[in-house]
Order: sequence, then C-alpha cells, then structure tokens
Amino acid sequence: MFNLYFNTNDTQLIVTGKTFPIKDHLKKHGARWDAGRWVLPLNADSPLFRANLVEQCRLAVIAEKEAKELERAEQVKRIAYLHSPEFVKDALKAKAAGDGTYFWICCDQCRIVSHERQSVWCSACGADYGTHIESFFVRGRLRTGD
Repeated sequence: MFNLYFNTNDTQLIVTGKTFPIKDHLKKHGARWDAGRWVLPLNADSPLFRANLVEQCRLAVIAEKEAKELERAEQVKRIAYLHSPEFVKDALKAKAAGDGTYFWICCDQCRIVSHERQSVWCSACGADYGTHIESFFVRGRLRTGD
C-alpha cells in the first residue's frame, strides 16, 4: 500500500506521502526535500508526470514485497537446515577442523534443540552415560531433565 499526495501553489508542485521508494526518481526530476515534502518546479507538473510517479511507487512497493517474501523463504530454508542431520554433519566437520564453534554437538546422532542455548538431545550419548532417556546436552554438559 502506498499513498502519494500532490499539491500545487503558485510556483511549485509539492509531493507528500510515502515517497521513500521513489526519492531517487524525484531527485532525477529536480525535486528537493524541504521540511518533510518534495518540492518541484510547477512546470514539471503534468498528468503524465503524476501517473509516472504513481507507477514508479507501485513498482517499488511490489519489489519491496517480493524481496521480503524471498527473505522469509530464505529464513525458512535456513531454519530447516539448522535442524537437519546435514547441519549436524557439517558442524561435526567444522568441529574436527578445530573451529571450536560447534563444541556442543557431540555426535552425528544429535538432534538440535536450540541453537541460541546450544542444546542438543542425544539418546546415544545419554545411554552411554547411563542416564535417563530424556537427557540432553547444553553447551556440552549433560542435563538429565529430571
């Protein structure tokens, strides 16, 4: 959604509203920013010019919406990867290389619980320690969940 408002006085055309997406287009036509509005010479005003500004704004808003949708899709893919077995394998490779970033992942059987808290649930390692089946690891330390 966008709003453009056009006003005129004796010597200038004033454009207000949501103009940020078209600020470069306005500058190209000689507009200057003045106290929260764009000011152009009155001779720049025409129905074709106004229609062109509205179309530029519409296209900019559509491009912004598509960029947000693409960013959201990338974020969903990233979250799915971070909770996948492929991530655990990649993290173990980084750990073996001495990166030190993923010290909290113990083996390839780990399931990521939270990246922020660096916690994993690993039934194989929990059984190795002879602990409760609901054991999990936080920052590399065993927590039993009891």
